[in-house]
Formats: sequence, structure tokens, C-alpha cells
Amino acid sequence: TYQWEGDDIFALPPAVSRQGAPRTNSLFSEHLYFIMVLVLPIYALFPGAYTLFFLQALGAGLGGIAVFLLTRHVLRHEGAALSLSLAYLLHPSLQWSTLGYFYFGFHPDTFFPPLFLMAVLMALKGRRHWAIGLFILSLTVVETYALAVAAFAACLFVAQKDRPQRVTWAIVAGLAVLWLLVSTQLIIPQFRRGGTPWYFTATNRLGEVIRQPAQFVSAVLDALGRYVLYLFVPLLLTPLAGWPIFLAVIPNALVNLSALAVGYHLPSDPRAWHTSALLPLVFVSAVFGLPKVVGWLKAPGDQRSEERLWRMVPIALMCAALVSNYWLGPLPFGQAVPPARFACDVARANSIREAAALIPDDASLSAASFAGSH
Repeated sequence: TYQWEGDDIFALPPAVSRQGAPRTNSLFSEHLYFIMVLVLPIYALFPGAYTLFFLQALGAGLGGIAVFLLTRHVLRHEGAALSLSLAYLLHPSLQWSTLGYFYFGFHPDTFFPPLFLMAVLMALKGRRHWAIGLFILSLTVVETYALAVAAFAACLFVAQKDRPQRVTWAIVAGLAVLWLLVSTQLIIPQFRRGGTPWYFTATNRLGEVIRQPAQFVSAVLDALGRYVLYLFVPLLLTPLAGWPIFLAVIPNALVNLSALAVGYHLPSDPRAWHTSALLPLVFVSAVFGLPKVVGWLKAPGDQRSEERLWRMVPIALMCAALVSNYWLGPLPFGQAVPPARFACDVARANSIREAAALIPDDASLSAASFAGSH
């Protein structure tokens, strides 16, 4: 749960309280969610959990617009742009993370995709200053996503032949690496009173991994299978054709999977907010991979064949997105959700309402996950 220390809504730093933790730490001692500084004025005007959920959903919607604009700029094809943007909004991982996996609530990580996608669009349009500014803003979401920015910029640096473009990507990669080092070695230790980031010292289950490596490998392979199912199948595996951009997915995917070694399973779940670093990379790879797929499928020298494919492929992507949303998504009609998940327990709702009425209006109110999103 997130709260602000002191009476002043603008008091910094914000704090995070974790279940089972006897103390309240600075939010910035966990991760550098500096993007929350921009959320503070909005939260001051409309304080409450619904404000955070609205902003989270707004970020998801803006990501869909960014995918449309990016696809139209790269492919010059309205149908492909529309199908990929709708596939983005229907994507199971995006919807699960926007809903906070039902009970994990709000996470600033979900602001990363729209900022990153708009930064890529600006870079490809040659608007270097806008691109660098948006990339810097995306780095303020959470420090570990600098890996995704650096890897993507490195891939584009290799793939691009245009010198000004390569300069842009070199600057972006350098800034991302610098930010990762400064944040993990200097800034976070300040908020931890000299300690390194928690993920550098989480070794509580490494001994078990060493003793039973087969179980760990099995868990990693199972997580990889879920990643492929959730991230790539809804796009008919087209991101795999986006070479070498697809390689940028690897660093943060490895970070998520490595959490299994310390008993933290959520990052490896494609329904959690940790996919926020992967999702925009997957869609940019799909944008660049789509022409390659059409080229592989068309009949040699047959222009009509290529035109038919450009009409059929967007329709196929839309069908795949709808089917994937039905089988894997979190909406009430989805097959992946128990019917009771959206059922209203009237007795419980009334008891919670009565308990809430006993708490003063100027006090904070939170709920354990059995009662609702915390």
C-alpha cells in the first residue's frame, strides 16, 4: 500500500508498507519510482485509490494510441496500425497488469510502455530532443527498466545505417546504463541508509537451488512457456521475426526469471506488472517483424499475393487477439478467470462498509488482499 508521510500531501519521499514488515520504508528504498513525483499534484487534487487506478488505465490506453502511431509511421499501413493497436489493448498481459492481478493494486511500472513507445516513435521520426526527453522520462518509472532501454537502443544502433539515428541510439543507451549505475549504486543506497538494493542481496533460497537444480530449471522452463503463450501467441509469434530488436527482450526477461531463484515467483508470471518492461519491446518487434512475415509468405514475384497478405494479416492478428483475450484475459467472460472472481459477496461488502464507517475520514484505509485490492 502506498501512503505519503506526514500531513503534507507533497511531503517526500512517499512510503511503502509491506505485508509482514514491522516498519514503513521509503518507497525509493525499494525501487526508484521517481515518476510518482509527477503523480503527486494529481493525487493532491483527487486523493484516493481510484485516482491511481484511473491513471494506470489511462497509461494502458495511451500505449494503444502510441502503437497505432508507431505502426502507421513504420509500415505506412492503416489496417496493420489499427489491428496492432487493438491487439495491444486486448493483450492479456496488459489487461492483467492494469488490473494489478486483481489484488496487487497500483504499480508505477505500468507507465513505462506508453512513454517508451512514444520515445521510439519520436526517435524514428528524427525528433532527437523529444525522443531523448521521453526516454529519460521512461527511465524515471523504475530503475531496472533501464536494462530494456539500453538493450533496445543497442539493437537499433546495430540495425540502423543512418548516422544521425545511430547517434541518437548511442546517447540513449549511454544514458540508460549511466542511470542504472547511479540509481543502484548511489541513490537507492542513500534511501536505504547505505545498503545496496534488496534484489542484490536476496539470497534466501539460493542454497535450495544449488541442492536441487533440476527443480529450478523446470520452474524456469515452465515460466518461459507461459511467457511465449501470453506475450507472443496473441501476436501469432510475429515479434520473433523482428530481428535483432527482439533480442532487447532478453535482459529484463532474465531478471524476471532469476527471481525464481530467491522464491519470488511474481516477476516470472506474464500476468504480473513486471511484463511492463517486455510488452512495448514485443510490440515494436512485431511492427518491424510484420513486413518480414509477409515477405516470407508471399508468392515470388506476385504483387497481388503481397497485397492480399497485407489485407489478411491484420485480420488474422485481430482474430488471434480476440481469441487470446477470451482464453487468457482477466475480463468477466474470460476462460482464465473463476466466475466467483467478479461475484459480489453482499454480506462481506456490508461488513467492510460498516468497518470503514468506524474509521475517521482523515485516516488512511487499506484492505488485506482477501477483501480486495490493497
